[in-house]
Amino acid sequence: MTTRKPRVYLLDILESINHIESFIANVDEDSFFSNVEKQDEGW
Repeated sequence: MTTRKPRVYLLDILESINHIESFIANVDEDSFFSNVEKQDEGW
């Protein structure tokens, strides 16, 4: 099994953060907490 370099993990995390930001763009707090799909996106 090959070991991934830490940089690759960090790039994956940054990509995930960007996706999350786009998923919740323009969603207010009440809408977020009342929408399970927004809370659980991709998990």
